[in-house]
Amino acid sequence: MPIGVEIVDDEMSVRERQAVRAVRSLVCDDFGIDERQVEEIILEWMGSYLSAAHPELPRPGAVCPFVKPALDAGVVEVRSGGVAERDPQPVVLDVTRRALSEFVETPLPGRENPLRALVLVFPDLLGSGYVIDDVHEALKIEAVRAGLMLGQFHADCPEPSARNADFPVNVSPVPLFAIRYGT
Repeated sequence: MPIGVEIVDDEMSVRERQAVRAVRSLVCDDFGIDERQVEEIILEWMGSYLSAAHPELPRPGAVCPFVKPALDAGVVEVRSGGVAERDPQPVVLDVTRRALSEFVETPLPGRENPLRALVLVFPDLLGSGYVIDDVHEALKIEAVRAGLMLGQFHADCPEPSARNADFPVNVSPVPLFAIRYGT
């Protein structure tokens, strides 16, 4: 789906729809990507969706129990990147592979916290979540071997919750990867 086409999904909350529209307004113009605003949208989504309970989860607690403690500890880094290539998959694969290596090899001073997370945001891929899915498939074994979790997220992500196969839990307003230490 080309950027600028409205995603209509009855399962998306009003807040998620607003976030998708806000990100589209940032990347659909010829003004490029405003990384600060993308970071604000992602941090808001992490705080309001991932850090909250969800009625489709058959357990108490947040969608992702690691997010709020990581946000509170200040160990979440959000990076935003543009992908202008006609075939973005090789670029996203390379960027993500390098980020996995960097995450393991260069812990930031004061950020050795096991909750540390890196979020790679690709606003140019709105409507192209399949790129995120394909790159995830290519790199998930490498991530696990390195002791990491690589999560893929986008507006149409079919990845189900581990506790409810009917709940596509990895839905986000912008295509992204989350990297953290495995549990």
